[in-house]
Amino acid sequence: MKNLNRFIKENKASLIGMLIGLVLGYLYWDHIACYSGTFLLGSECWVNCALGALTGGLMACLLKEPHPEK
Repeated sequence: MKNLNRFIKENKASLIGMLIGLVLGYLYWDHIACYSGTFLLGSECWVNCALGALTGGLMACLLKEPHPEK
């Protein structure tokens, strides 16, 4: 449990970015996506959510301030 708490504390920005990306990916699928199956990003909910979470995590990592050197 101690390791899990440390992991969450060290990666809080990335996890929040992934959660935001997941929600935005779902909202994109629900409101904008095409359901005919011809467009990969719009046909499946899990694809949009996974790509949204990955994009959100990567963006949060890029925007996060670096750790001070010890």
